[in-house]
Amino acid sequence: MGEFVYLVPLVDVNWVQFAPMDAKKGYLAEPPPVEQCAEEVDRCVDEFRNLSDGKVVYSVHSGTYCRRAFYEEPFLSHYRRAIAAGGEICLHTHEEIAGKGTRNAEQDHMKRMILDRNADLNAAGIEATSYRGGHFAYMSYLTPFLESLDVLIDFSAAPGFNQPAWDAVWTGAPFSAFYLNRANHLAAPRNGETSKVLEIPLGVDGIGSEPVNQLYTDESTLEDLKRVWATIRGRAAASGQPQFVHLLFHSSSMGRPDVLERFRRFMDHVAKNGARFCNPTEAKAAFDANR
Repeated sequence: MGEFVYLVPLVDVNWVQFAPMDAKKGYLAEPPPVEQCAEEVDRCVDEFRNLSDGKVVYSVHSGTYCRRAFYEEPFLSHYRRAIAAGGEICLHTHEEIAGKGTRNAEQDHMKRMILDRNADLNAAGIEATSYRGGHFAYMSYLTPFLESLDVLIDFSAAPGFNQPAWDAVWTGAPFSAFYLNRANHLAAPRNGETSKVLEIPLGVDGIGSEPVNQLYTDESTLEDLKRVWATIRGRAAASGQPQFVHLLFHSSSMGRPDVLERFRRFMDHVAKNGARFCNPTEAKAAFDANR
């Protein structure tokens, strides 16, 4: 049992010309090519039906430079098709102001954005089962708020990542899934402080916080992805307990043939080496059963 890794494939619904916090890219925040983005998500649905038997979660961007486009048709129809195939949907906020900072500390604003996008999905008959902060951002007020929405799974954590300016601090976070402390997401849960929100972190090797150290599949190499995977599987074997992590892929990579081919090869590799693909709800059920 301990050699298994429960792996949630996570797809960020995004576009290429978006890097508002990246000085090297000139704090890029151009409007998305919506029709192209929709075609890429459509292709993703078929791709993941083949790669992971449809087990996937779509992290749907809403932010300063694309507020609602990905929460409208034809995206909604693609999400329904993904759900029918075994996938799920994740709320994903990107509240950056290019080159300046984020609005993550503005609780009223953030809660309103999450509520509004959740309402958009609900109106379309779609339930979001999870949340993910843009650029790994997460603030502790979100935990009780997500509980109130019955959104009980989070994918914001990248263990070891430390970008205070982005409100993305995950120093000391466990390498495998854990229940968040309700008052402080960086503190270990204690009796009476354990929330109902399960954090399923990005898979990492624990020796750095760059894409080369993570299951950040668009921005790594096949060799490094395999190495990180071997480290994660080694933790499972050493502890005698399965690990619970997610990998990160972006819908825009459907238009990058080299990245897509690398991803296919990596998915084939992990399928043969201990991965149990699952959607978020399945991962949470398995985690609870193994506690």
